[in-house]
Amino acid sequence: MFAPTLSLVAIWLCILASSTSSSTPPSSFTPFSSRQPVSSTPFADLAHLLEHPPQLLHLDRTPYASQYHARKPYLLTEPDPDCDDTTTFDTLSSYSCAYTAPLPKIPVSLTSIPKDYGYTATFSLGTYPSSPSFSRSSAPNNNKPPPGQLFNLLVDTGSDLTVVTSATCAHPECLQVPHRFSCAASSTCTQARNNLDGTDRWVQGYGDGTRANGTLVRDTVRFVADGGSDGDDDGEATIELAGQPMLVVDGPGLGLAKSYGTSVDGIVGLNRGGPVVSPTVLQNLQRLEVTVGNVLANSNKGREGRRQGGGGGGGGGGSGMGLMSLSLNKSLDPGMGGELLLNGIDTSRFRGSIYWSDCGPSPFDWTVQLDLGVMVDAQEGSIRDPLQVVPGTENQFAVIDSGSDGIYLQRQTYHELFRRIPGATQLANGYWRVPCQGDIALVLGIRDRLYRIPYHDWVKKPKISSASSSSSTMGETMCQAKVYGSSPGPILLGATFLRTVYTVFDFSRPGYERIGFADLA
Repeated sequence: MFAPTLSLVAIWLCILASSTSSSTPPSSFTPFSSRQPVSSTPFADLAHLLEHPPQLLHLDRTPYASQYHARKPYLLTEPDPDCDDTTTFDTLSSYSCAYTAPLPKIPVSLTSIPKDYGYTATFSLGTYPSSPSFSRSSAPNNNKPPPGQLFNLLVDTGSDLTVVTSATCAHPECLQVPHRFSCAASSTCTQARNNLDGTDRWVQGYGDGTRANGTLVRDTVRFVADGGSDGDDDGEATIELAGQPMLVVDGPGLGLAKSYGTSVDGIVGLNRGGPVVSPTVLQNLQRLEVTVGNVLANSNKGREGRRQGGGGGGGGGGSGMGLMSLSLNKSLDPGMGGELLLNGIDTSRFRGSIYWSDCGPSPFDWTVQLDLGVMVDAQEGSIRDPLQVVPGTENQFAVIDSGSDGIYLQRQTYHELFRRIPGATQLANGYWRVPCQGDIALVLGIRDRLYRIPYHDWVKKPKISSASSSSSTMGETMCQAKVYGSSPGPILLGATFLRTVYTVFDFSRPGYERIGFADLA
């Protein structure tokens, strides 16, 4: 997660210390969350990669079985009426087969934070005798509140922790947060301990200098879904994660109101995992099973397979969720900023194929490899050669971070990018401004495919005032870009990129996670 103007990569994410070759995949890695230097450990199947590049790097190839993790086709455990029993999940069509039962798709509406600072969804936390008052105008369909307190939480695929502010915090910074959490008032709230020092205290530091200082607790977290799953209005399927670890902030430092105004109550982390608490929200989603009343609740059984013998509906036997899809837009209307679809893919939101990339070496982050780097394309329309590659970006790993507003580069890479933008001007403080009008696209090369971000999507349209520019003339014609040079570690690809693609996060096989991108419909 990033604050609107600065990086919010957690301090426990280390700086990616090693640089990789521009022609071969990296041969060593350390998790981004580690503070220790990178140690060399060659990929076991690197030779296979080099021997079979056409199979891996084909521009027109539909979703493939990656050799990075020696992925083997996973066969459905029993034939599906609509699928061949040899269907694997390495093709797009097999997703609809593999996720037909037993769990339904859960659509969660998103609301865009003003100024494109991120997206929130409505969550219910805790269990109360009667739900505290909460305006339902921002919740989808004004549906009946669950038995917990409702919060608008930033949907953040770049963070592992769920963070809210304590109702007992009397600091002015805490009091600015619209909705605060009371553990004492919830009948299901219990103490939690972190995995590192065994205490119930934790300070989550972020790259912009902010920090979340508070107490770890466990309580029930519910996704407030749209009024029904899979278009069924007869009953709303509710996702209920019991005993979910949360960090309850009881002091200053996080600055939610300063960063986002009054539209954000906290953060829900949807990263793959993390070293601080377990299970994370995503790990709990993998344990879901259908219980009484069309409620999807987490189980302690863990995830033993993709499917466990058919059946469906309310009978149980579920094997948990393994997929979520993200579609973002700029609408500021409540609930109209896009959709987080749990356990499914909405084919109406994209066209063509989904192209997959295995996650990088970090065991916690949603990452992709920029094998072709970050490029500048001065041509309007389709992408044309030659593209100008920004030095230092080839073969780097990038975090897919829905909690960030822009694209975050390391400082040197940031300067190299803007030196290639015609008309860009560097201010006395080191930051860059670009012409408010232009047709230069940024291009991301991911798994040998090119993703184009048009000029109007990566340049902020509100004009920079003359007072903040080096001259009044510059203030009238120059604008700020949504590209920043404040990442302390890997490149971050935030909402500026994610609004241009349909994104699918596949966590169906722990240790073999991958991300898919498709062109918007």
